[in-house]
Amino acid sequence: MEWRMKEVVAIATSSIALLGTNCAPLHDIPLVWRPTTQLSEEGDVKERTSLRETRSTEEGTVETETERNEELDGGKITDLSGVGEATVKVDTLTDTRKNPDRIGENQERSKVRLVTTRDNVADWCTDRLKFLLEQYGLDLVNENANFTITGQVRRFYVVEVNTYEGDVGLKLEVRNHRGELVWSGMTSGVSNRFGRSYKDENYYETLSDAFMQAVQKLNGNQNFKKALSTR
Repeated sequence: MEWRMKEVVAIATSSIALLGTNCAPLHDIPLVWRPTTQLSEEGDVKERTSLRETRSTEEGTVETETERNEELDGGKITDLSGVGEATVKVDTLTDTRKNPDRIGENQERSKVRLVTTRDNVADWCTDRLKFLLEQYGLDLVNENANFTITGQVRRFYVVEVNTYEGDVGLKLEVRNHRGELVWSGMTSGVSNRFGRSYKDENYYETLSDAFMQAVQKLNGNQNFKKALSTR
């Protein structure tokens, strides 16, 4: 009987280990826009989460359940349609991060598991920035603009240790049609969420929500709005 019990324990331990080690490396994955946030009727950015998931770690399995309907930090979405008749061009951002292919890492084991992408992060951020600015009311054009937005991707990363912690930081500049600098500044966003360990969809959601919050804060910056109202 004793040896049978030991065999059962050994099989259970091996199963837990295999559950955690059979995850394919998240290398060269595409970048996917998958925000979990939405606008409420009041104009707040809400995060709705209701999930029960099991995470595999070196210590075993952990089951988590989350139900939230919270306003994200940053307050109300700002409508930029009131900046007048200004037209805006968004130039392609540059990625100044040391390792442009890295977008995250899992630190739940002794050896860090990296998450890398085959896509161009700067191009992805540029496309998402344009999309969101248009949603908030800016008149975007490809040429003969009153203002041009340029910038850098300074931070674009997720660190996973039991939860997913996302951080996006953009350094942006606004110049008028004469090339004069009228505004510059940093805007950033963060996201924190539960999810199954080392899964691509959770990295997508965390980065998307953090990016959305960064643009939301940009739109709420009074000096940014003022710069787009000057001639």
